[in-house]
Amino acid sequence: MRLKPSGWPLLRYQLRQKGVADEITEKVISDFAGRYDEIDVARKLAASRRPRYKGLEPLKLKRRLYDYLRRRGFSQEAILQAIE
Repeated sequence: MRLKPSGWPLLRYQLRQKGVADEITEKVISDFAGRYDEIDVARKLAASRRPRYKGLEPLKLKRRLYDYLRRRGFSQEAILQAIE
């Protein structure tokens, strides 16, 4: 999460693909969730990505940021709050 930040849904998927039991996955996520603010991380990623889209019209900019954050596994509500 420190090197390649992502959202909880992607983390769950990746752990499931590696064969980690669901109970362990949920325990790790719940323990880690208190120290990791998904919305804040999504905001930072969107802010760092924004210069690449300089000059785009606002709707297209929001759509590209939304798509980028969605691919990184962030929840829809975290993405919407981050790009506002």
